[in-house]
Amino acid sequence: RPSRFPFVDTLLSMAIKRSGGLSNFGDEGFMEPLSVLVHSLQTETPLTAFGRFLQKESIVGCLIQRLRLEELYRAHPEICEECISQPIIIAGLPRTGTTHLFNLLSRDDSLHYMPYWETLNPLPEPNEASPAGRVKVGRQALQLIGWCMPKFAAFHEFHNDWPHEELQLLTQSFISLSFEAAMLVPSYSRWYRQADRSPAYAYLKRSLKALQWLRKKEGKTGRRWVLKCPEHLANIKHLVEAFPDATFVQTHRDPARIVASMSAMVAYSARMNMKAGTA
Repeated sequence: RPSRFPFVDTLLSMAIKRSGGLSNFGDEGFMEPLSVLVHSLQTETPLTAFGRFLQKESIVGCLIQRLRLEELYRAHPEICEECISQPIIIAGLPRTGTTHLFNLLSRDDSLHYMPYWETLNPLPEPNEASPAGRVKVGRQALQLIGWCMPKFAAFHEFHNDWPHEELQLLTQSFISLSFEAAMLVPSYSRWYRQADRSPAYAYLKRSLKALQWLRKKEGKTGRRWVLKCPEHLANIKHLVEAFPDATFVQTHRDPARIVASMSAMVAYSARMNMKAGTA
């Protein structure tokens, strides 16, 4: 039976309050996918009490990041002039070695990437002197994953300061396969398959511009981004529209092994959110 889940208005109000009163979420196109997702969580998803808490916090966190992004653009409109030039985009299927390749390419000092902690909280908190608080949140998130899923590292090893995919930036648009991968959301999945996904990639580019601007302020010298997300392979058209001069890298593996590996990982990960026997 689905578990009770907050309504959209409640989630928006929580984000506004936690952000210190910011109220501009940017393009209102996110409201439709958010509403579909919340309806699915309220009526279809067999969340545990802990899963309900995790999903509520995840959605509110995404909304807070939207608020911070728009506030950063308001305060520094010059961010619009940033150019995301010639990114390297790894767009292979999941479980094909994309993470290992991503980690390898990220060792090049001329490339920008996001460490795990930054993907969770990409934008600075108000009056933030250092990212130490956000780094700590990432460390705590990994501890939680280790507690809930002690064998997850056998599927996917990552650390707080290691490069991590930009999936969380897509999630902030609420147009993402990440929700389907984490839990049963049938009506959201049907909506996603017929939806225009270009706004998700426009939002990704907008976010990367802000992160690049922040890196330049810190004196970082990277010239290109290296990006990686299995979801990209289903959205090549939108990637090309957002990043027309990108270089694409596709990894390969026996499809039968991919399905077996991915199925095992998704089923195991479901314990983070859903009741036993419902994955």
